Amino acid sequence: MRNTKKAFTLVELIVVITILAILATVAFVSLGGQTDNARNTVKKDKLGKLATSIENARTNGLALSSFASGVTANQITGTIAGTWVVVGTNYNAGDINLTALDVKAEDFTDGETNSFKYGYTTKTSGKYELAATIKEGDLQKAYVVGTFQPRTTDTITGTGTVKNGKTYIALHNATDIKKLGYGDYITNGTTQGTIIAVSPDYMTLTVNADLGNGALTIGLASADEPGLILSTDGTNAVQNDTEYVPYTLQ
Repeated sequence: MRNTKKAFTLVELIVVITILAILATVAFVSLGGQTDNARNTVKKDKLGKLATSIENARTNGLALSSFASGVTANQITGTIAGTWVVVGTNYNAGDINLTALDVKAEDFTDGETNSFKYGYTTKTSGKYELAATIKEGDLQKAYVVGTFQPRTTDTITGTGTVKNGKTYIALHNATDIKKLGYGDYITNGTTQGTIIAVSPDYMTLTVNADLGNGALTIGLASADEPGLILSTDGTNAVQNDTEYVPYTLQ
């Protein structure tokens, strides 16, 4: 009786193995992309939860500085009203103090070192940012949330009234509100002071210096830094969708 069974030839086996290898590679790459997207989604969600925790803690009277740790490792300077801001009390960035936010540290590690970064400023009534690194293919990009919005160079006009060595500046235009705030340096071109109070409607600024009576034109000589958290390369403030990341993925 003749054997009619046919076996695979060596060439056929090589072709089948090659096809399987290609399919496995495609599946691996696709799965890797899905894994990155999933991790990115988780990080964004956790940043949102941290932001909510910060807002809740501030409502309970905690200062923005309470939520930072290790700030000496990641500080930036900025310019406001033509004067270099002193690093330390005005702009700070570093690791997030999870204990102060009363959250579980293990919920915010993702197996990485210093997964989330935090920055704050005492300017404009206090603003903050949170940042993490997300992956898009082979690129590492920053994802940032928070209340900080950089101000561009601009001027405001107002009328100064001096009383007991302080200047009370009544702004002329509603569009000028919030351009300058508590803690900002302010100058009339020759004398410099610091804003020590802002009225509830933001239309009157109190300065701890005699800037003179009458019309005043005051401006930001330089724009604010674009962000509060320094990039890994030490030269740029991180922003959304940039390749300047606040830390290196482990």
